[in-house]
Amino acid sequence: MNYRKIISLMLVLVLIAPWLAPAGKVSAGASYPVPGNDGLITIKPTGDNNVEVHWEYADSSTPSYELKYQVYVSVYPNLKDMEEIRDSLDYGNDDWIIGSESEDGTFAREYMGLSDNLTYYFNVMVVDKNGLEAAYQMQSYDPSTQLSELDQFNEIKKKIKQGDTSDFKQEVIDLFRNKQFITEPDFKSLSEDDQIDIAVHVLSLDPPTSNGYQDEKQVQYLVQLALQALELPRKIGGADSREVLDEFYGKLAERKQHFDYPGVEDGYYERIDLYLNSSEIERRMTAFLYEHKIIGNPSIKKILAYRDTAVGDTPFINKVVTSEDMMKVLDKILEIQEGIESYNSKEENQEKLLGSFPLDISKWENLSSEEQEQLADLMLSERPVNGYASFKEIQTVINQFFHDDNESDPLTVLNTAKSNRNIEAMRLAMEDPDLGITLPNGYGALSLQVRDFIAEFLIHYVKNDYKNKEQVQYMMELAVLAQSIWEQRELSVLQNKLDLLAQQLVDGPKYFNDQQTYVLRSIGQQHLDRANKVDKSVFAYSYLHQIAFERLEGEHKGDIANPDIVLKLLSMPIDSFEQATSIPRMNQWLDVAMKNQIAGEAFFSKYKFNLRGALDLSKRAELSPEDQKELAEWVLNEQDSYEDVWNLQYVFNRFFTAPNVKGNDINNTLTGLDNTMEISLDGKLNWLDVASIQRFDFSGNKTVWVRYKAISDELPGRAVKFVFTQNGDSNTDNGNGSTPNPGGSTGGGSSTTAPVTSTPAPTTKQEQIVVDVNGANGTNLTKTPITRTTETNGTIKDLVKMTEAIAKESVEKAKQLNMNTARIVIPDTKDAVSETRIELPKAAVKDLSDGSLKLEISTENVVISVPTNSIAGFDQDLYFRVVPLKKESERKEVEERAKKEQLIQEIAPNTNVRVLARPVEIDTNMQSREVTLTLPLRGSLPTDPAARQQALDNLAIYIEHSDGTKELIQGKLVQLADNSEGIEFTVTKFSTFTLVVVDGLKASQGTQQPYIQGFGADFRPDAFVTRAQMAAMLARNLTVDAGTVSANSANYKDVSVTYWATNEIQKAQSAGIMNGMSNTQFAPEGSITRAQMATIAYRWMQKQQANAATAAGTAVSFMDVSADLWAADAIAYVQSTGLMVGYNDGTFQPDSKLTRAEAVKVLNVLFNRTPLTGEVTPTFSDVPSSYWAYADIEAAAEK
Repeated sequence: MNYRKIISLMLVLVLIAPWLAPAGKVSAGASYPVPGNDGLITIKPTGDNNVEVHWEYADSSTPSYELKYQVYVSVYPNLKDMEEIRDSLDYGNDDWIIGSESEDGTFAREYMGLSDNLTYYFNVMVVDKNGLEAAYQMQSYDPSTQLSELDQFNEIKKKIKQGDTSDFKQEVIDLFRNKQFITEPDFKSLSEDDQIDIAVHVLSLDPPTSNGYQDEKQVQYLVQLALQALELPRKIGGADSREVLDEFYGKLAERKQHFDYPGVEDGYYERIDLYLNSSEIERRMTAFLYEHKIIGNPSIKKILAYRDTAVGDTPFINKVVTSEDMMKVLDKILEIQEGIESYNSKEENQEKLLGSFPLDISKWENLSSEEQEQLADLMLSERPVNGYASFKEIQTVINQFFHDDNESDPLTVLNTAKSNRNIEAMRLAMEDPDLGITLPNGYGALSLQVRDFIAEFLIHYVKNDYKNKEQVQYMMELAVLAQSIWEQRELSVLQNKLDLLAQQLVDGPKYFNDQQTYVLRSIGQQHLDRANKVDKSVFAYSYLHQIAFERLEGEHKGDIANPDIVLKLLSMPIDSFEQATSIPRMNQWLDVAMKNQIAGEAFFSKYKFNLRGALDLSKRAELSPEDQKELAEWVLNEQDSYEDVWNLQYVFNRFFTAPNVKGNDINNTLTGLDNTMEISLDGKLNWLDVASIQRFDFSGNKTVWVRYKAISDELPGRAVKFVFTQNGDSNTDNGNGSTPNPGGSTGGGSSTTAPVTSTPAPTTKQEQIVVDVNGANGTNLTKTPITRTTETNGTIKDLVKMTEAIAKESVEKAKQLNMNTARIVIPDTKDAVSETRIELPKAAVKDLSDGSLKLEISTENVVISVPTNSIAGFDQDLYFRVVPLKKESERKEVEERAKKEQLIQEIAPNTNVRVLARPVEIDTNMQSREVTLTLPLRGSLPTDPAARQQALDNLAIYIEHSDGTKELIQGKLVQLADNSEGIEFTVTKFSTFTLVVVDGLKASQGTQQPYIQGFGADFRPDAFVTRAQMAAMLARNLTVDAGTVSANSANYKDVSVTYWATNEIQKAQSAGIMNGMSNTQFAPEGSITRAQMATIAYRWMQKQQANAATAAGTAVSFMDVSADLWAADAIAYVQSTGLMVGYNDGTFQPDSKLTRAEAVKVLNVLFNRTPLTGEVTPTFSDVPSSYWAYADIEAAAEK
């Protein structure tokens, strides 16, 4: 067989060697190149009969990019060294591989069409610029040999053992996803992070033999164990913590079924078996230890490593037999209790608390050695035959030992007073500071009589003893609330108190588990379910009338509350305003509400109650039955829905604004018209200003409507109809011809004379809506009006004005209620509003600032949250303008722009971009100040869990700034007030914001390398960043082309060849990002000023975005930055783009030095790195999670 012909046909190999340098021309002192990675090459199958040959850079005196490589292949093992290769030159690939082709020091060449009947031998030759050559290690490959998944995995382990530093993660993940290899769990269904963590962990383990793992079950067991370790921190901590840990230790014990080593005799299973054979109460204490240890989500390795320590630290209270050992057990129990209490007391841990430890043994450490031994003996003697079965049994024996102390235990004293029905003793017990409860707000101002009522309430309204102080606190707060409602004389306050009472009842099952608690819970929920605020207001009026009557004149007259009446009245039924959907039903609802109002008026007036906010329907009593029906129709038709009772009152009052005009059909005249009115001649389609009409002509058959004009924010009045006939036979001439009917039709007839000389023009329609200004928990602070305008083309716009008076009222009420937020909720239930504008005069802004109130504006399309530090010092009128892009064509336009955006293409070239939910354009005069936005997702995420997570992983906010710049940032998923979801993020300037899914976004972030390095375990965030450090951080993020050192790079005298950042400084200088202090001095250890940072950021953005220069003309607005300052343009640019902001005093402080933390904050924006979210173990010991720049520093250090 002519094998050379076969090889030639398959691999297209040709003889080539004219490049070999003559031996006589080798430079003196030159050394042979040394093949990289000890000469190892890797043959990787890429498909049927296709392979890829991999090798690494050779080490040589010749620069790596000048080395040349050639791959050789043969069907004989005749490529072992250079001597054999020289005899087989015709086996070489005709393409030379130049060192500069590699970006990461590795090379690969693919060979296709190998024959199943042959074994192939591969090798690589490297040649330097002097012609010196060296061979790598020959590697064989047999295409007919199909490696199993286990063999492939073992091959990977062998390569790692041989020193191969390649990243095998993805190969291992692909193997684990094959169900023929790993049947359980379904590896593909795991999150991407879990897949990576498990693959990395299993790769780090040593196989049981030199040949690797013996069967698939061994690897599958390790994968299952790693997954259980990952899930342990997520599952442990609840009532089933012991069961979760049982499953984990059971999986640890399962190892002996798969591995011979370590053997049972080696002690590996000793503590695992000890755990599994211990009592439930002992295993529960191990769970407490484990929960505390792994709360920071440590690595799989650390979770597994803690298995023995946790058991060793477990107090095996049912296993010990001597007093000495029981004393050690009690010591361990105290350590668990103190560890949990210490952790939970720290401020930084409040968002993820450990479960409270159910034993209190704090008095143990105050005992003498003799007393401790006595307690240990008692614990042994009182231990049941089968051991302690619950924490309660253990605590009972402990309390028995401290019997004398128990008599003075505050909770015991309180329960004793309850049993004895001693009101005074109960009052003293519940007020005892040692009980550890927080007395309700205003408790100190209560009279002795009221405090005795609260004590009596605690005695009679709980059947059994109080189990804990939380139950006592709940009942005290309920009693105080009942008393407050009983003596309430202000309607608006009562309405809020009733909501609080209802919520308190709903929360009852958190503290008590009995039938009565659940009955009260349903009463509270029924009240909270009254979503319509009109119903709540009308209900509160009736409630106030009845409970005030009971207190002042009824059978239970007196200053002390009757809790039964307070609770019973909360469940009284009312007719719902929302159910009044027809004229008869609306008329009936108005009649009942009016009669209830009138019934209470005399009583409330007699006792001088404050009824601010009550619905006043008394004018309805003056109407005839027909007019009352007309009023019902008016209320039904004037608005589709009513936000609250203020809104309803406004519409009701407008019914009585009909002008006092009389018509005369004989003379064809209207008497009483004036310039405050307008008329319509076409059935109220168009309205004409009376002031603009020069002459009236009502002859012929005409129907005329008259109403008062809209004034300021007031809507037009109710229209009155007048019918004129050609024969003068209508009733208009009777002196009472005004017909207050909102319906009607156009009359017949015509006139040769135009009735008016002005040309009718379309008019807009306005309606007034009054909405709540609420605190953070929904408690009402005050009201503010919305003017909703419907233009002639159907466009609807909202104008919200928070006046100075409204702002002051919000601040005062918030201070009383200890709140820090003023929230305006702008309704748009029909999704009809095209534009929303919110205006606050300068005085109102100042009131919010002085009151330290955060402003929140909630619309259907965005939630805008302005923090107090952004409001502070804002010395002008404030406005926000919100325009949602509702049309599908508008969404598509944004989507197309995003797909073509260079910023996105750099992150994920040629990727797919999809718009989610609805883009929104926001305009404001609050620039360069942080504002948090939340865009609703509107149910746009996939419902399939895997698809949903993939969308979230690749979701970002695409921002198109008005100055032409673009941004792509990521936010965090949050829950909105209506339990829907949104994406929250913070900005400093305003633009068009669009939620987009960028396929491959997360993958591109995963390839990022850390660009900051610490000093050992420290980062030193508050140290000033040096110029060398800045150059290094910039160089690590430059592209290969931009970071290429130019031949014209400056040689600075103060940067030696051996200086640690020499190469990075040259790269930053060659890229045009940083310059020296002079042509010869770089000052590497000098600090970076804020002006220099602004210049660096400006230059970087010029390199990254062509339109960055367009903002350079922006005028700088800082009082300490003159127009002729060397960095003025750069400072103006970073201010306009939000990259850097100034200080509240209006300065930029250009000469101030920049800290390392401040530098990272700016650089993360330049490098498109979003702050790291979620729980992450801090990378640096001096940057805890509470540090202001923690998330940014972690993002910069993320691997």
